[in-house]
Amino acid sequence: MGQLLQAGNKIEAIKIYRQMFGVGLKEAKDAVERLETTLGTPGAFDLHPPEVTTTTTRLTTTRTVSNIEPSGTSSRGCLIVVALLIVAAVVAWFAFNANGGDNRIVAFLRTLSPTETAVPTRVLPATEALPATPAPTDIPKPTATPELTDASILVGDRGTLPGQFNDARSIGLDEAGNIYVGEYVGGRIQVFDESGTFITQWRVGDENGFVRRMTVAPEGIAYVVYNGNILKYEGMTGDLLGQIDYDGGQGFQDVAVTAGGGLVATWNRDWQGGLFVNFNESQDDIVIFDAGGNVVNIIGKALSEAASGNAELDTSVAVDGSGNIYASGSLNPGIFKFSPEGKFLDKFGEEQAGYVQAMAIDFQSRLFASASGEILIFDAEGRYLDSIDASPGDMVFNEDDVLYTIDDPQVIRYVLNR
Repeated sequence: MGQLLQAGNKIEAIKIYRQMFGVGLKEAKDAVERLETTLGTPGAFDLHPPEVTTTTTRLTTTRTVSNIEPSGTSSRGCLIVVALLIVAAVVAWFAFNANGGDNRIVAFLRTLSPTETAVPTRVLPATEALPATPAPTDIPKPTATPELTDASILVGDRGTLPGQFNDARSIGLDEAGNIYVGEYVGGRIQVFDESGTFITQWRVGDENGFVRRMTVAPEGIAYVVYNGNILKYEGMTGDLLGQIDYDGGQGFQDVAVTAGGGLVATWNRDWQGGLFVNFNESQDDIVIFDAGGNVVNIIGKALSEAASGNAELDTSVAVDGSGNIYASGSLNPGIFKFSPEGKFLDKFGEEQAGYVQAMAIDFQSRLFASASGEILIFDAEGRYLDSIDASPGDMVFNEDDVLYTIDDPQVIRYVLNR
């Protein structure tokens, strides 16, 4: 978290803090600002706690019946040691909450006492791992779940050569089965056939831009959210076909193609040029375009007001075959469902889904959400079914219900039982 603040990425630090401690936006913002103030003093806060050298003096005592003191001195000594350890745990716990902390502190607290030590639970970023917490027993889990039958890596290695990826976060498919992969920084788009064989590559904008998300229409048109705009490309050649016009200007975050050839996109005025600039008031809109690129509806403040959620910064979106819209945000746990006309219908998955990175919907209307280090699976009614141990940055289904994911730096294909 400190690294994010030092890099100027305050909002990402707020998101991580909320995931870690399950607090509200204001509490997270206040805590991060306190940390930011602390970091402003050189050397005041070390992201990597100094190594503590603990010297343990082992007392070897030869005990006989005659050496045992009737007053219970040894028992009292043990109790004092345990008490001191518990006090140390409490002090460390408060220090942890005040300064942001680190998973290593949590693990350390758990070792301080021979009995269970209460440690605040949190949703872990995908790059961290603590001993798994069993899922709540009251979550319904029908027996008919989509069991994995095959998972295979099609392509991927770290690097800049063809077939290699560097911070790839977007994936799309056309009706021919070609796979499109977009890199976040630099705007490189690579195209592969369905077996993972490299075909071509092209670039969006210049090397200083950001590809937040990409989706591909069946006919091979790639819609790329680049620096807050939606650009339209011929997928196999990289020829720019135009830009989707919107009176609100820059601020798009995610985009999905509808069955009728239209688009559904999330937009926030606090993001200009694809970067966070302000957060005075949430403006988490969902904008619906027809196949001609014309705006036909806007769900204003979709999560923060229309669905009675919290103020939102970053919203992802998916659309099913019937046109229903699914949205999830970094500050609103769960998944929000809207009708094709934009009416709020339901919210589900808040017990399982913290920060949803990406969503995909198969042809049985099951929703797959990459969140909290797993791919969570819900049925068409929003009931939780199962999970897959993976944390991709983006996902997409082909017409045979085969799931393709980009889990940087690899494209992975999952074949599921029906």
